[in-house]
Amino acid sequence: MMHHSFHFLTMKIFHYTNRGMTTKTRALDLFPGQPKILQVLLEHDGEKARDIGRQCVMDKSTMTGLLKKMEARGLITRRVSNEDKRVVNIFLTEKGREKAKQVNAIGAKIDEQALSVLSDEEKEILFRLLNKVLDNMEENFE
Repeated sequence: MMHHSFHFLTMKIFHYTNRGMTTKTRALDLFPGQPKILQVLLEHDGEKARDIGRQCVMDKSTMTGLLKKMEARGLITRRVSNEDKRVVNIFLTEKGREKAKQVNAIGAKIDEQALSVLSDEEKEILFRLLNKVLDNMEENFE
């Protein structure tokens, strides 16, 4: 019965992928939550903290703590926006960019292993459907 329960299946999939990411990124001296932030910044360098938090599904206090640690370790830098002095944008340092690339490579290997049983067509369908569900969740559960 549980194999027909969306929340149960996604919880189990999250468990295995998260365990793989956490174990491997710990070897990069990263704390839980930091790899996601690095991945977001690799694609959207200069993003606002609240937008990073939204993409990583993290609350403000969690983001604040993680960003402070990341800045202290030289992974990110903060700069006041030229357009709005009340806004601070977050940027990767060179060290942070290298770590982010390593995190992406780890994620790609985990994805490859998890999805190796699917054809390219099935992967495309899976991602389309998961994004549709995610859009619905973001719209109705925030």
